[in-house]
Formats: sequence, structure tokens, C-alpha cells
Amino acid sequence: DLQVYFNPKDSIELETAIKLCEIRNETKKDHRWMIAYQNEMNEGNKTRISESGTFITLLPTSSRNNKNFYPFKHVINQIGSFLVGSNFPYSKIYPHEVIFNASNPLNKNALSLNEIMKGYCYWPAFANFRENTSGTLEKGKDATLVMFEKPMSFQNEKSTNYANLVYIKGKQVYSIE
Repeated sequence: DLQVYFNPKDSIELETAIKLCEIRNETKKDHRWMIAYQNEMNEGNKTRISESGTFITLLPTSSRNNKNFYPFKHVINQIGSFLVGSNFPYSKIYPHEVIFNASNPLNKNALSLNEIMKGYCYWPAFANFRENTSGTLEKGKDATLVMFEKPMSFQNEKSTNYANLVYIKGKQVYSIE
């Protein structure tokens, strides 16, 4: 039972990835394979992805290269979920930048803060078969969280917002005090 992650660069590779997901879905409905795609896709492909039980993930480069293109509002409406990722610290694109760009009110497909947080926390845990141990704050789950000095808001200009407390798996690993 391997989990597969596709990163198609164009519509031909996307078509191949979707077809493989459809074939896998015929034998295993809960495969939770993923497609990372940063280009526009037609409604037919969105439907096929939805029906094949596949997750779409937002590539960090999408936030920098194309600030006005976030098809994920449509994906959420059609598929019901998506994954937001960040290659930080391996790339120079910080999670805050991805969140800011995805929620920018000038973006016609802007996401709500709640949608973005589910995309960063809940859906990735679910997509990786870890929904019983992470993704939400509940008793018995790994509590990994950050408490910031100010409420999170991405509707205005970028500003600093330092972490006051950081917990990893329920243990405090940082405090500003």
C-alpha cells in the first residue's frame, strides 16, 4: 500500500496522473494519493480528481509566481478539501507568505483564514492517514502549535508577528519569556 504524490508540470502529465489515480480508485477507494499542480485546470479535471479520491496540494511556488491564481476556492467547492504546503526551511518561501498571498482580498479566489488553516493542518493529516494523531487539537492527539503575539490576520499588509509559545507534541519547546 504505497501512497503516491504526483507533481505534473503540464496538462499532459496532469492527465496521466489523474488517469493513474482513477485506476487506483477502482481497487482501493481510500488511497489518498496527491497531485501538486500549480497551473489552471479545467472543470472536467477537477471533477475527475474529486471522483478519484485524490487530494490537490498548493505548491509554495504558486504563492510567489502567480499571486492572482489560486484555483483552490473552486477546488474546495467541488472537491471539499485541499492541502497547503510549504517547503520551508528548504525553500525561501515562508508559510506566512503562502498564507498571505492565498488570503489576499485582491485575489478573486482568496481563501478564508479557516480554509487555509484546514489546508495546513487537518487535510494534510487526513491525506497522510494521520487524522487519529494530528491535524486538530483534541485530547490524545499530538498537540503541535504556535501561539503568536497578535491574532493572525492576512487581510492587510504583511507585518511581523512573533511566536510567544511553541509546543511540539504537547511539550513546550519555546517561550518568549
